[in-house]
Amino acid sequence: MCEPTKRTSAEDKQWLDDFYIMRDAQREKMLASRPAFFQALREQLPDIVDDNDPDFARNVLWGGSYAHFPFHRADDTVILLRIRLYQATPDDLHTYQEVAESEAAVMRAAHGAGAPVPAVYTPVFTVERHVGFAVEYMPGSTGTWPITEQFPVSSPAYAKLVHDVARAYISLSALQLPMYGSLCTDGSIGRSLEDLIVSESLLKPFPSYRAYWQAYLDDVIARDWIKTVPGTLGHIECEALLYHPAFDDTDKDRTFYIQRWEDNSTQYLVHEDGRLAAMLDWESSYTTCKGDAFSAPRSLRSDIDRAEFINGNNDMNPGEVLLANAYETLGRPDLAQCVRDGKKYQRLALCARNRTPYRQACWLNALREAVGEKIDKDESLENWIARLKVTHADDERLKRVIKLEEAAAAAAAAAASKVEAAREPEATSKGETEVSKAETEASRGEAEKSGETKGEESGGAASA
Repeated sequence: MCEPTKRTSAEDKQWLDDFYIMRDAQREKMLASRPAFFQALREQLPDIVDDNDPDFARNVLWGGSYAHFPFHRADDTVILLRIRLYQATPDDLHTYQEVAESEAAVMRAAHGAGAPVPAVYTPVFTVERHVGFAVEYMPGSTGTWPITEQFPVSSPAYAKLVHDVARAYISLSALQLPMYGSLCTDGSIGRSLEDLIVSESLLKPFPSYRAYWQAYLDDVIARDWIKTVPGTLGHIECEALLYHPAFDDTDKDRTFYIQRWEDNSTQYLVHEDGRLAAMLDWESSYTTCKGDAFSAPRSLRSDIDRAEFINGNNDMNPGEVLLANAYETLGRPDLAQCVRDGKKYQRLALCARNRTPYRQACWLNALREAVGEKIDKDESLENWIARLKVTHADDERLKRVIKLEEAAAAAAAAAASKVEAAREPEATSKGETEVSKAETEASRGEAEKSGETKGEESGGAASA
């Protein structure tokens, strides 16, 4: 039930070719803007040195959404300008600035708490509609995705990395905040920036985990793209599971912790022996309840772990087992329990953000299992839809979408009938023409046959 629709290799190749062409063109454009970036950065840090080494100037660390330009300071130390790759439109500029300011605030707080996070050296500023700020350069190599390609699960280096990740999250646990949302420059909590959904219902902080996800699901169900019966059913079911007793403790939480949005191993800087050098990319990080914040980072998964999770398996993977054990060793059994109980938080976020029916059926059943309910793992998508239609038959939102779908189907049928009716006279006329043509050909054939017979008779009489 969890099998996705597969794209062809030709489609994948074309997509990748187009992506690389666009990416490379944007990188060259950014390199051409380096002098402007230098001037803007010098206004913030007067001791920046404009070196003339072209190799150093082009030694940019490229990310998916950001570039990191290296610059020397007067004491020969290196700093990085973390700047957004793409120019913001006039309408988006304020949002991008808000996102960058929140990221810088999180990094300052995490660095101050002792986590391996680069220091922030400047306020957020804008150059040619590129938003950025300067951060500390930290040695290390970028982690692979998955990290187990670099450090196999059974290796001492992987165990060392997991232990260091546990230490980093213990440092982050010292940052305790009062609401669900995103950290602001002044230390207050503002609207959640994790999904950049511009919806009035989400442009504010929330008092609890449940309150945020309820507002999120309300917003999703109201959107045009979700107005299909399977999509609406999936999000109504997700809402119902949000109020399962397994999530009751989240209503009591009045202390919130930092959660990374971009949580994958390419955001780690690591050493060859597995030591964690730094955790990068805190864009769109947000505060959430303790169980969610420490449920276990996705960055420790192998490809096999990821595939198992996508296919509905809720067992702890080897990295999660090691992480829970590391928390126990480091004197934090409470965080170890967060890892062991974490699948329900991972599943709920996945289900709420998902838009694909075949995924919803599998993942929502996995969420139901994660909160302690029994499920039928072999249930088909059709049976899942039929069952939930009965379960949520009285939900007005579902009734509305069913009516919309029925009206759309009726309109499509009426349009098809109209097209078919328009074709009938043409087909009749064409048929009559074909019949007439056939009759003419038949008459001509009879006439020719009659003429040949008469000729034969005439020839025979002359001979006699």
